[in-house]
Amino acid sequence: MTIWIALSTWPLVALVFFRKWSVPTAVAATFIGGYLVLPEQGGLNLPVLPALGKGSIPAFSALLFVWLASSRPSATNTMMPGWLPKDKISVMLLGLAVLGPFGTALTNGDSVNIGSTRLPSMGVYDGFSLAQASLVGLIPFIIARKTMASPQAQRSLLIVLIVAASAYTLLALWEVRMSPQLNRTVYGFFPHSWQQHVRNGGFRPLVFLGHGLKLGIFFAIAAVAAAGMWRFSSGPMKSRFLAACALLMFTILLSKVLGAFAITLLMLPLVLFMPRHVQVIALMGVSISVLSFPILRNTQLVPTDRLVSIAESISPERAQSLEFRFDNEDILLERAREKLIFGWGGYGRNRVFDETGEDISVTDGRWVIMFGQGGWVRYIGEMGLLCWSIIAICLRRDKIDGITIVLMFALAANLIDLIPNSGLLPVTWLLAGSLIGRLEYSGSAAQVAPDPLDTRPTGPRYTRQSDLITRTRRGGEQTPKQGDKRTGASEFIGGVYRRQTVDDQ
Repeated sequence: MTIWIALSTWPLVALVFFRKWSVPTAVAATFIGGYLVLPEQGGLNLPVLPALGKGSIPAFSALLFVWLASSRPSATNTMMPGWLPKDKISVMLLGLAVLGPFGTALTNGDSVNIGSTRLPSMGVYDGFSLAQASLVGLIPFIIARKTMASPQAQRSLLIVLIVAASAYTLLALWEVRMSPQLNRTVYGFFPHSWQQHVRNGGFRPLVFLGHGLKLGIFFAIAAVAAAGMWRFSSGPMKSRFLAACALLMFTILLSKVLGAFAITLLMLPLVLFMPRHVQVIALMGVSISVLSFPILRNTQLVPTDRLVSIAESISPERAQSLEFRFDNEDILLERAREKLIFGWGGYGRNRVFDETGEDISVTDGRWVIMFGQGGWVRYIGEMGLLCWSIIAICLRRDKIDGITIVLMFALAANLIDLIPNSGLLPVTWLLAGSLIGRLEYSGSAAQVAPDPLDTRPTGPRYTRQSDLITRTRRGGEQTPKQGDKRTGASEFIGGVYRRQTVDDQ
């Protein structure tokens, strides 16, 4: 009963969000809040239509209220036009992600018989169902691109993420001490294996998520975002972001999620101390490596033995787990090579069975799941869309500011986790969609506070603007009209120009 109450009332909760807050804040709260509190199991499976559950109800609620908000005359100033990106590469990748399942279904029309196991064939209806599920999963991306393209909206997304994660640490820390039982207490079931959440004489929390590893990477994304906001903010909020980052790091450590903790430690120095050009190089490197990871694994360019040795020096148990993952990836990749273009599809057809028909494979990483089920088409479509959102911004220096840097590093942290784990979250698509929207946003990168560690010259654009301000103060030139490109991101107040900071947004 509690499951149905939670799922059925979430659209009403979303309505309250949209009536009380701005559209970007309400969108972020609808998706992130639904992900954190709604039950993993339960829902309504309808014929032909998408299933109504944790993944779809927040998406449909946000889609409805954004559509209603977009009909207002004021929406033209706060939302991007249309529902699809103007960037042609993004549209192509969206097409691959949504239409690729039809190719998968058409190339898997035969059943698979191994020993006593029979895996059914796929038909057009299966392709339609997979395409439908893919489209529903991309709704956060589509909405974020429309409503979170401006620096102000992106800052709202990051604040909602940080506040929600910081509040969620209280529940996680309770489960660290008392054992992960909130989901069973509230909803009456445990969503995963209990054994996987008992670690080193203690417990790994999961609260209302599907696995403790997903909770860990959610906290890691929020910790990276909080660290970045501390660097690029000023005023009283600066200390609050630092406190949030420390709290999240402390919670990840106690939650015994070594991978998420390591990713956070890797990201923090880059976010906090590196100059802009080093950050761009690091982000490009992460994105290209993740996008080409199947090639790197197939060509033995990933030093798996070396990684296992490093893990061995930290913990023999972790080393054994890592080696087990690599061994499974090897056999799953060998299976995937038989259908590289469109993959094997659903029903477990991408998995590996012995001669008796027993399943001997374990799929952990999101990348190997996508690659095995949908081949290169699905992998390039979904993973390409995530990676391209970072690459495209890095190729456009005029679109890079403090807020976009924070967004990109938060997304990059999640991309790294998709290699060993399957933590593809709604916030992942929100971050990616927001970055693609930034490509279309006409504002200048000067709309946020400058990076205090970036000492390079600001370029001719800012020099000309400074000259303009000087001439205006002297009365030597008329005040530029609103919308004049020469005004950049400054605001004309009291006869002088005042540059906006992050806290002014």
